[in-house]
Amino acid sequence: MIKKIEDKDLFKNCHWVRLEEICQTTSGGTPSRSIASYYDGTIPWVKSGELNDCLIYDTEEKITEQAIKNSSAKIFKPETLLIALYGATIGKLGILKISAATNQAVCAIFNTKYVDRDYLYFYLLTRRKNLIELSSGGAQPNISQEIIRRLKIPLPPLEEQKRIVAIAQKADRLRRTRRYALQLSDTFLQSVFLEMFGDPEINPKNWDIEPFEEVCAIDAEMVDPKIKQYHKYLHIGGANVESITGNFLGLKTAEEEGLISGKFLINPQHILFSKIRPKLRKVAFPRIHALCSADIYPITIKSSKCNPYFLLYYLRSDYFSKIVSELAESRTNIPKVNRDELAEQSIPLPPLPLQEKFAQIVQKFERLRTQQREAERQAEHLFQTILHRAFRGELTSSDINEEPASDLLEQNPPKQTKPETTVKAGDTSTRDTAKNPDTKAKPQDTEAIQLKLPGFE
Repeated sequence: MIKKIEDKDLFKNCHWVRLEEICQTTSGGTPSRSIASYYDGTIPWVKSGELNDCLIYDTEEKITEQAIKNSSAKIFKPETLLIALYGATIGKLGILKISAATNQAVCAIFNTKYVDRDYLYFYLLTRRKNLIELSSGGAQPNISQEIIRRLKIPLPPLEEQKRIVAIAQKADRLRRTRRYALQLSDTFLQSVFLEMFGDPEINPKNWDIEPFEEVCAIDAEMVDPKIKQYHKYLHIGGANVESITGNFLGLKTAEEEGLISGKFLINPQHILFSKIRPKLRKVAFPRIHALCSADIYPITIKSSKCNPYFLLYYLRSDYFSKIVSELAESRTNIPKVNRDELAEQSIPLPPLPLQEKFAQIVQKFERLRTQQREAERQAEHLFQTILHRAFRGELTSSDINEEPASDLLEQNPPKQTKPETTVKAGDTSTRDTAKNPDTKAKPQDTEAIQLKLPGFE
């Protein structure tokens, strides 16, 4: 999340210009969808949803020369700066590394000979919130090209612009590297699951097959969140569960959300399975007392032959996701799977000691993931700090030019997160820290983890 920077914080003794004075801007277009041949081409076509503060080397769709001739789409050169004008990615940026066209929800900024393109990129990052606040359109905010063109830009000498860019890029590379490492680790445990137990679809190790309803139960009590005793309970809705990882994002209490309809009361033994659009694989194991949406099934294990971590990753597996998604897609309205359909499924059960060995790997790995998330958070804080200082004119002197990024982090340490509002699935200390925000992680929870996996010792 990029911090909002107020005008009063920016360069005070600097020449200011409007963006239209130093660049050209225009938007693209969408060829008629009714003419299929327009979308059977070789010209990359960027949609606003593909902008994510990233370099663009390829696109989801490609169009033809005829599509260009018969629409307002136009081809932009490599190194063109793009910004999303509306949609889910409003304000997000991209830099073309290929020649490409765009749709009308993307503004292209080019001919930036009076300003360093990357300086402009980082400046627009800091102004994203301001631009969105200036947007119009109610339910679907729209940043008009006029807003972009009239945006005021501080314009220090090019040499100073490049110095700011060089420092910002160091911090940007660090945060992207740490973010990528976190993304890679998202798939790690699924790989371990397949290595240890085999693909559930073919069951190559011939594990015993048990009916779902004999292994699990959906049994949480439905309560009224308006009752005072539940006001401070965190509420988990489908939108709060991250696909595949099961991390919880942006949780609020029942009181904060103003809940009025009945919710399930869950305990630390419940695994949560979202019945809406199950292909998204929103399956989580919060291990806390909380409330959850009626669109989520709270599942408990009733068989002594099943470990909760094994069940968690089985429910997230490609095989199980495929089965329940096919059932859900048969619905004419919102895709969802009902209780009876879930109960009719089956579960392969490997020997319990092997399941427990997998559980140990998961718990060790989750401690490592906690360290990774903290490293990513610190890298993000460092990046924001550098941008904030850069556009307050604090990174332009020669003595700062060679300042290591780590020194900046030491000078601007990130604030501690609040575990009571951001809960990560798999964090075994969640319940303690939620009750006492000042609780520190125990040494054994933060030490370096060495994982030895079956077959890789």
